[in-house]
Amino acid sequence: MDDDISERIWDVEKSIRTRFNCSYRNVAYDIAMSKKHRICIYYNDGFMCQKHPDLRLEDGNGNVMGALIPPEEAESYRSREDVLWISDDFVIFTDVKGESEEAFAVYPFDIPEIRENVEGCGEVYGTSPTMSSDMVLKDWGNIESPSSVYTAIVAFD
Repeated sequence: MDDDISERIWDVEKSIRTRFNCSYRNVAYDIAMSKKHRICIYYNDGFMCQKHPDLRLEDGNGNVMGALIPPEEAESYRSREDVLWISDDFVIFTDVKGESEEAFAVYPFDIPEIRENVEGCGEVYGTSPTMSSDMVLKDWGNIESPSSVYTAIVAFD
């Protein structure tokens, strides 16, 4: 990704609000913008990204009020009395009270497979862009049948 498309995506990511007008922060893309290289990966159902985004509901002080639960961890949360399931994979922690404005925040996932197999590659992070950024990236890449294609962004030094 060149600087132009990287900045365009960053502008889109910074402007996102949720359906309920809650703030959204793509911390992962902020980190990606601090890296020397950013690559957009286009993939379909035949190659699903196995990494799960780290999505959290946080207050302005960083208190985690809710989280996306990966499928392999879901069972350990089912018997907990301090969680409220609001979807099949997202919980609210009932004992954590927000102290300031709440925001959904997505954090990067590590990609050790690249770091371990590409000589000279430092920390490697991945993120999934929002649907708005996804459409910009598909247009930029001249992707046909965009509804059957997904995007991910990989960043590294």
